[in-house]
Amino acid sequence: MMQEQEVGFESEIGEDRIREAFEYAASGMAITDLDGYFQETNPAYREIVGRSQDDLQEESILSITHEDDRENCRHHLDKLLSGQTPSFVLEKRYLRPDESSVWVRNSFALLKDRHGRPSHIILICNDITERRRAERLLVEQEKLALVGQLATSIAHEINNPLEAVLNLLYLIRESASLDDAHAFCQGRSKTRPLGRSKSRPVDSCSFVVDMRSRRASGA
Repeated sequence: MMQEQEVGFESEIGEDRIREAFEYAASGMAITDLDGYFQETNPAYREIVGRSQDDLQEESILSITHEDDRENCRHHLDKLLSGQTPSFVLEKRYLRPDESSVWVRNSFALLKDRHGRPSHIILICNDITERRRAERLLVEQEKLALVGQLATSIAHEINNPLEAVLNLLYLIRESASLDDAHAFCQGRSKTRPLGRSKSRPVDSCSFVVDMRSRRASGA
């Protein structure tokens, strides 16, 4: 008789400690039936989803899940209930009553009765909205950096032929005659060195000089 009382006392103390841990846990915690309808939630969970205990009595895991994440959550719950997996972790969004959404990291597992049969679903929930926002900003910054690199590359490719054209125009304008311009293109300039010309392809330079020669001769 004394042993039975001691066992009952220890069981009662254990349940009290579990209840206290459940209520004061920093992470959101909830217990649902096998259909996913809420039976118990702690304050942290209610704060995350923005609902009261009474509100949640009428809701289920899926009913407050964002519609874009609902099918994926249902798929994982089906695997849990069918015994294909003992637990799973899922990042998804909950919908709050004000229609805002909150990103969470949910850990799901089955609770079993004394006969080893599934009786409830227990889940632990953490708000990761700020982390997801930071990740999104980082991705956007990386995209902007890639766009900047692409723009720089394109500008470089555009500037190369433009610089060549400017040098040719400068050469033609500064040459004393067409013969001087042609000679310079062949590396035998009879005038002072031209500052803008640097070293440009001879073929392009000769082409422009030849075109001017033809126009001057009326060809």
